[in-house]
This record gives sequence, structure tokens and C-alpha cells, in this order.
Amino acid sequence: MKKQIISKILFALIGIISISSCALDNDETTASFFSSQEFELISNSLSMENILPNYSSSEEENRDMLFDAKALLGRVLFYDDHLSIDNSISCASCHDQKLGFADDKAFSEGINGQVTERNSIAFSALGSDNSSDNPYFGGDDSFGASMFWDHRASSVTEQLKETIENDIEMGMPLAELPGKLNELDYMQMLFKKAYSDGDPYYTIQEDDILDALLKFMQSLNPSNSKFDKFNESRFTGQSSTVQLTVSEEQGLFLYENNCGSCHGFDAGHPAPRTANNGLDMIYTDSGDGNDKFKIPALRNVALSGPYMHDGRFETLEDVIEHYSSGINKTSNLSHDFSHLFINQVGNQRGFDFTEQEKTALLQFLNTLTDESFINDPRFESPF
Repeated sequence: MKKQIISKILFALIGIISISSCALDNDETTASFFSSQEFELISNSLSMENILPNYSSSEEENRDMLFDAKALLGRVLFYDDHLSIDNSISCASCHDQKLGFADDKAFSEGINGQVTERNSIAFSALGSDNSSDNPYFGGDDSFGASMFWDHRASSVTEQLKETIENDIEMGMPLAELPGKLNELDYMQMLFKKAYSDGDPYYTIQEDDILDALLKFMQSLNPSNSKFDKFNESRFTGQSSTVQLTVSEEQGLFLYENNCGSCHGFDAGHPAPRTANNGLDMIYTDSGDGNDKFKIPALRNVALSGPYMHDGRFETLEDVIEHYSSGINKTSNLSHDFSHLFINQVGNQRGFDFTEQEKTALLQFLNTLTDESFINDPRFESPF
């Protein structure tokens, strides 16, 4: 009798273990984005796990899996040198994740040993969810969708197309790029998973290349800095273990009263316009044609030097000194800056910060660094 009872218990335990194992296998199958054959193929060229990262940063049950598949493809495209005519330059060549997707040179290197005419702008604007309202990388009707330092591109996709085809930067005719990418097995497979919609005859299209890059750029959302954690408790009234120092708070006050109206009070939603900030009396580069340039967001700004459209300032200290004492009272100085930069007598050319205020402002700007963003594996090179 006892043996029968023990046998029944053992049989039940074996059943439970078997069911659990099946469930685990099913979970693992569900979590795998590529089939074993697909994963073996891409592993010959790429270094990535067999999962689909959550690029939309939304709750798991609300994920847009198709968006995530397109963003993953966009990440591969972003780091792939095949986007340039001679396979020497990728988007990441000028936009380094560790630098807030900026470059550490005044002018970036392009094809054939050439250098760009302007400094590479950091990817530092803020969005939410899958960043459809991101002022730099949102939809084409986004309020900040005018791209480049001179706002010459009216949409993000137009900016992407121009960058790929630019004779200095990548030199690749977009019309020829699908054929080039179709020769790469891993590209064929990734595009089919993201864009074929089950069509067995699908081939890579120009619009899909631009859209995938856009999706990846939309997922970039540097919003986990010390300032963000402090700001959340500041406006929700909830207690937070993250506090700014006395000097950083003074810097925040100075920023809000002198910088926020243009660069955004959260430093991530800049004013959607070009402006002249008194860099020169006579401009050799006229920007938008009126000596005015795009106002950038300032997330991760401590990492993204050198600064300005021509990279003239090596450090943030140099930038702060310019705004404090170096403003040129040019005829094109933006009207909305005039009341800030020039006093009633007309001879004050800057904010005239004290040394202590300069230090405080610098310390605040350093709180905008998002370490989790610059180290996020979702945005790293897959090569």
C-alpha cells in the first residue's frame, strides 16, 4: 500500500516537472526573436542576443513589436559602414553613443579623407513612449523637425537622405543602396522580418531604409540623469533620495532664468528655431542665410564637446564664458536675446556671471548626463 502511494506521488512529481519544462521551453521560444537558422546566419556578421529589445520603452504588454523590429534593424543600419560608397563610414562614425551621439572633433571625418563643414549635432532631445513627440526625431510634423544647423531639411527622413548622399559624409546614392544591402544576407533577413509583411518576394526599399533609421533614432531618449530624478520629485512632490547640491541648485536657477527659454527648461525640448548668439561680428558661415543656427538640446552636453556649429569652444567653461562676457553685438543678434545680453546702456555683452555662478552653472550642466543612456546595450554597435 505504501509503495503504491509513493509511486503515485513520484508519478505526479514527474508530471509537474514535465509540464514546468514544457512551459519553460515555450517561454524561451516566445522570447527568441530569430529562428535558430536565422540566428546562425546573422551571427556570422553581427554580435547580438536572440531577443527583440524593447525600443519603445513601454510596458511589456503594450509593446509595439513591429516598431521594435524596425528599430533593431535601424540600429544595425546606423552602425553599418555599407551605407557609405566606399564602406568606410557609418552614421556612428560621427555620432558616438559614449559622447551622447556626438563627435569629439570640431569637424567629423567623411569619405576619402574629407571633413564635414560643421560640427556633428548630438542626439540629445527628449521624447516619450516610442518618442513620437521627440522634437528632433519625431514625425515629420514635429515642431522641431527642421534639421541640420541651418534647418535646411524639412523632415527627419529628408535629413537622413541628404546625409547618406552627401559627397563629403557618405557619398552613397540612395537609389543604389537597396541593391547594395540586398547582397548582404543579414540585411535581407532583418528587412524581411521588419517590412515584408509576409511577402516572400520582398526586396529592400529606399523608404524602408530611411524609416528603420528613423525608428532607431526615435528610441533615443536620454531621460534618466541626476536632474531627471531630482525633477521628478520636484514636480510630483514625492520624496527622492536624489538631491542637487546647493551649487547645482543655484546653477539650475541660473539656467532657468538665462538659458531655458531657448534650450528648453528641461534641457531636452529646445525652441524650434534658429538664432544668432553673438559668436562673431562678421560670419563666414551664414547658417540659415541670416547668421542664425539651430538651437540644440543640452542632454549629455558635458560629453558632447566641442561646441557650436563650428566646434570653436573646446569646453563647457569656454561656452559659459562666451555667454558671460563674449557676446558680439552683431546686427543679426536675435531679438529675443537682446534683452538678455545687452543692458539699457547698450554696452553689456553677456550675462556677466561671477566666478561662483560660472561654477554653479557648470555643475548643473553636468547633472544632465545620463549614464544609463550612454551605456545602454540597446544602442551599442552590433558589429
